[in-house]
Amino acid sequence: MVVAVGVVAAGAGGVKGASLRNLDGDLRLFQAALAAFSAHPVSHVGATMVFRGHTPGVATVLLVVVPYSLWAWPRLRRAGIVTTPAEAVRAACTAVALALPVTLLGHILARALARAWND
Repeated sequence: MVVAVGVVAAGAGGVKGASLRNLDGDLRLFQAALAAFSAHPVSHVGATMVFRGHTPGVATVLLVVVPYSLWAWPRLRRAGIVTTPAEAVRAACTAVALALPVTLLGHILARALARAWND
């Protein structure tokens, strides 16, 4: 799990670094990352419901991700960065395109390392 989380954290850190370079108002990459961050509680809570037990990260998404997302999106709207529903949809589509491969890579690397460790 540490490897998978590390890969995703590295991807999020890359987005943060790229976004800090574009503080002139072009925060589309940040919006995409925020969309992925905001949507990922669905997977944790959904897994908890499907498997009828605790899944890693479910407490964190409820205590950290949901409150931050509820704070960040209105702030972007008030700042005039996200002005239309189409921009939010575009951010969500970009989020899927970026987050899914990073997440899959994290899981693949974690499994490969776990197998190597157990051999």
